[in-house]
Amino acid sequence: MGSAFSQEKFLLEYAYSKGKTYKYKEESKFESVQEVSGQEMKATGSTFSLMKMIVEGVSESGDITFISSLEDLKITTKMPTMDTTMVMKDLLDKNIQTIISKAGKMVDQKILDTAASGKDFMGRSSTLFNAYKEFVVFPNSAIKFGDTWNDERTDTTKGTQMVTKVNTIYTLAGTEEKNGHPCMKITYTGKLEIGGKMTQMGMEFFIEGSGEKSGTLWFDQKSGVIIAKDNTSDQDLTMALTGQMQMTIPITQTNISKFTLIE
Repeated sequence: MGSAFSQEKFLLEYAYSKGKTYKYKEESKFESVQEVSGQEMKATGSTFSLMKMIVEGVSESGDITFISSLEDLKITTKMPTMDTTMVMKDLLDKNIQTIISKAGKMVDQKILDTAASGKDFMGRSSTLFNAYKEFVVFPNSAIKFGDTWNDERTDTTKGTQMVTKVNTIYTLAGTEEKNGHPCMKITYTGKLEIGGKMTQMGMEFFIEGSGEKSGTLWFDQKSGVIIAKDNTSDQDLTMALTGQMQMTIPITQTNISKFTLIE
């Protein structure tokens, strides 16, 4: 473990190699509780995915261009009216091209394929397979153990008017071996704000709420690659249904996920 009193400084930069393919698995568990007409409805489930990242190129300035896609995606949901496992075949092998700076800032992103249904699959399940959500934006200058920095992101879900704002504070906590790699250990906490409108089955839903997240990222500084990331998030939301059926539904959600490089 790196000493909190060490004054040695480290420059954190991504260095994924051109022409190389990286594979990650993500496993998550979720729980959601809704209160509808005075009755509590609980849902639990899990998600398993295998993600492939092919590095197309690295510019002279260090910008990394990669193509990401899913090789496998299974979603299990259990609730009073449903107990099912879905294999999301129409979302497999759909490519997203992402360009990031060596510090992890988004330069550009575009969808190269559409799902079999012809719909914009980024809008339907972007959190499941957008590799960029796992990347920390590093400071541009060298930092020492105990230093903190923050990252603010605003994301709008395509096909809806849903906006998510996230403010995350990162800390370079020290060094730690993870899955056989000597890593920089980065811990983080964050606050989320969610709001907007979406339409489903001809009905309009207004959703607003807030949440918190925390976790740890293990980064192999020598190879410039993410080795693993653990994340926990909690959200308290209110969903208002308008039109012929007017009601307000409180929702609480918890999600625990693990993102791991496969050797």
